Amino acid sequence: MPSYVTLLADTVERPEEIDEKRAEAAKERAEEKLRQKQSISEYYHTQAALNKAVARLKISSKYTKHKINI
Repeated sequence: MPSYVTLLADTVERPEEIDEKRAEAAKERAEEKLRQKQSISEYYHTQAALNKAVARLKISSKYTKHKINI
């Protein structure tokens, strides 16, 4: 068993590069769009956008807390 992992990703963001205001705005836009009638395809795209924004906010929040506690 190898002692390493290879991670393939289309994009990567460092926690310190995340703009919290922009991520919060994206989250709000996605939540609003989910309240509207959409096709199944649009729904899945909107859900993915919401998940991405929430993940950004979560990582940014953890990074900020960790950075302050150092």
